[in-house]
Amino acid sequence: MKIHNLRLGFACNSSSSHSLIFLPGCSDDHNYQDFGWDCFTLASPEAKMGYLGQQIVSSVSRQLGKDPAHALAMAITGVEIDADGYVDHQSVWTLPKTWDERGLDTDFLYALRDYLKRDGVVVLGGNDNDGDHPLAETDRETGEGKDFSIFGRWTDGSGRLVARRDKGLGTWTLFDRNSGAKVRLSFDTPDGPPKVPHVDVAKATAPELVDVKVTDRCPYECEHCYQGSTHDAAHADRAFLDKLLDDLAEEQVFEVAYGGGEPTTYPNFIQLLMATRERNIVPNFTTRNLGWIQKFADELPKIVGRVAFSVDFPEEIDRLEQYLTLRKDDKKSVFRIHNSSYDSLVCIQHVVGAVPQDQFERLINLAEKHYIDITLLGWKTTGRGGDSAPHKIDWRGAIDRAEIYRIHIDTALARSSDMSDIDKRTYHTTEGSVSCYVDGVQQKVGPSSYASSLVMRPYTRMNDDWKKVRVERGIAV
Repeated sequence: MKIHNLRLGFACNSSSSHSLIFLPGCSDDHNYQDFGWDCFTLASPEAKMGYLGQQIVSSVSRQLGKDPAHALAMAITGVEIDADGYVDHQSVWTLPKTWDERGLDTDFLYALRDYLKRDGVVVLGGNDNDGDHPLAETDRETGEGKDFSIFGRWTDGSGRLVARRDKGLGTWTLFDRNSGAKVRLSFDTPDGPPKVPHVDVAKATAPELVDVKVTDRCPYECEHCYQGSTHDAAHADRAFLDKLLDDLAEEQVFEVAYGGGEPTTYPNFIQLLMATRERNIVPNFTTRNLGWIQKFADELPKIVGRVAFSVDFPEEIDRLEQYLTLRKDDKKSVFRIHNSSYDSLVCIQHVVGAVPQDQFERLINLAEKHYIDITLLGWKTTGRGGDSAPHKIDWRGAIDRAEIYRIHIDTALARSSDMSDIDKRTYHTTEGSVSCYVDGVQQKVGPSSYASSLVMRPYTRMNDDWKKVRVERGIAV
């Protein structure tokens, strides 16, 4: 199995630890179907199918009932599944559903089954208290094999994990609609070739995320605004946005990020968010309008994935935290303080270079203090951003000193920074590989929201337009 790209969502804890590795020459050290706390090794096809079958039963019994779950497990694995078997509750996989969530993605299960049957693919079981499985230690020391649990450690276990296959590439994208975690993978052995050798499998054949401008209107007039938005500019046509959403649903897009301008100035913006969710697409948006969020604080948690609150100065985090504190005991609120059981639905967003180093470090420290995720954005030179120069900021040093809870960056910041010590599978430096931008006001499509007008083209249909944009950018599949 190859992990081509990984974006982690919220963390989860585990008492037991079950991993898939590629380690030829192993034999079974387990001959029954109880996969719990103790160490075990599964190398034979029969043992691995027994494990997969118990995972299927454990994962879907609540939805289907125990008897139908056993029937499904035996139909997929081809082996008898012990009715009294089990998987430790902290290592039960969250198996992905189809994109429309009408049921388990059986195509994915069959692909996983075929992968598990391969010689050299081994399942290792263990627990946190006794340390790593002995073979996992050997694997790390020799460099043989890979250790990654794709279903238990990065999703929130809510059952909102969905799958989408990129046909022709042999790749799958798994997306957790509750946590925002996403992984792109293919069922190749670590040293095996991709199924289509001439293609870069890290690039999707349909966008996973689409950034949509819904308005050019904004009352804040930030000096670094790369859109150059003003207080009396135009909104996008709603009929166009509805057609766009239909196209995105047809392409099984996972997320939409709404922006502007200030998107909350768009007429009936809450209805647009609802229309997006009704099409099985998770809506996110960026805003500076705390008053609007307060107005819809009860509705937003049921609709959106994340709200990014734009801040320039540290004092704005204090202002935001005051409202967070007022509502910290209301789990239905859009502003939920991070603790051991749930995460916040709000993060902060900051353009690196907007303030000097000392204020930047104070901003980082306040985000850490209040357990608020922060997304750092690179300075763009389009719009008003081209009329002023950013402050020179050592953002990596500030983050390392603060040991902040969780940080996100955009492609512009990644591209302009030294990222040599960071796993390349966790960030992008090229726009348009798995996402695109649609200017709803101008009804045009391009690789990013700060792309030159020369590369933007009139929007007709997402699939065709995105392919053309990618060809022009030299990243077509």
